[in-house]
Amino acid sequence: MEKKIFIISEETMMYGDQKIQLPFSLDQLTQLFGAPREEIVKSTGDDEKYELQEFHWDEIGFSVSKFRFENKITSMIIYLDFQDGNRNKSIFDGEIIIGNKEYLKCKWKEDDEATQYLKIGSFELYTLMKDKLSIVDEDYKELAELMSSRIEIKFNPPRKLVKYKFHPIDEPELKFSDFNFKLAVIQRLMYEKEVLLPKFDVEEFAEEYPKREIDTLEEGDEPIKEVVNWFKKLQIPVSLADEVDEIHMDGGNDIYLQVIPYWDGEDDYFDLKKVTSEDLAQFKNLKKMTVMSRKYKQIAKVLEENGIEAKPL
Repeated sequence: MEKKIFIISEETMMYGDQKIQLPFSLDQLTQLFGAPREEIVKSTGDDEKYELQEFHWDEIGFSVSKFRFENKITSMIIYLDFQDGNRNKSIFDGEIIIGNKEYLKCKWKEDDEATQYLKIGSFELYTLMKDKLSIVDEDYKELAELMSSRIEIKFNPPRKLVKYKFHPIDEPELKFSDFNFKLAVIQRLMYEKEVLLPKFDVEEFAEEYPKREIDTLEEGDEPIKEVVNWFKKLQIPVSLADEVDEIHMDGGNDIYLQVIPYWDGEDDYFDLKKVTSEDLAQFKNLKKMTVMSRKYKQIAKVLEENGIEAKPL
């Protein structure tokens, strides 16, 4: 009889000598293990009803699931024991190797009152050792018993910038003595005229960003440094300068809500600090500018000297 064994390493999952390509794919799993038993599960979470599709390979003892109207498989579950909350018809009676250790000998960390987890490469695994059941608070007993009967596996592929990866331009770039003037120009070119692409979206950027998790909800009332750095490094071709015919600085501009998603407009973070004749000489068609600055008189003087009509916000 073929030995049953799941091996999970940094970026790979194996079942015996069969490699499971990642991310999990229903078509691939069906090719490897045959057609699964399908089940629709209606659940409620965070005050919202949703439906899951579960696909069970009962003869092996594992399943995968996904939201019904999406293609992405969200997790795999290997069943270790029968339990009411598990809708499996059999359990996995083989070995589970994580890294180079049998799963019981791995160093699992406490996740919450009823769950333990470990991370290896792009995998996150959740379970509960049975010897922990006796010390779990009564309020969490049901969840603890469920978690002790299974190992849930989630695959989070390494992130990389795709849409927002920089590609060097093959022509000279515009130069700016003040970052906030550059942002005002980007507002005109990227969000109003849509000639400077891609149009930056902070939520998409946060999803792609590889070096850390960016939580815009938690961090969005301050400048997000990675976003600031992205705009500072952004090269704007000189050939787009003629598109800048007017600039209207306003607290509701799209560009500001990328840098500080929950900016309330009460501080002077985006105020224009200075502008030079060298800056303005690049924009031959710039005729009007609404200025957001506590140094308005100083800024307006330079604008007017360069033939640009100035108006305070």
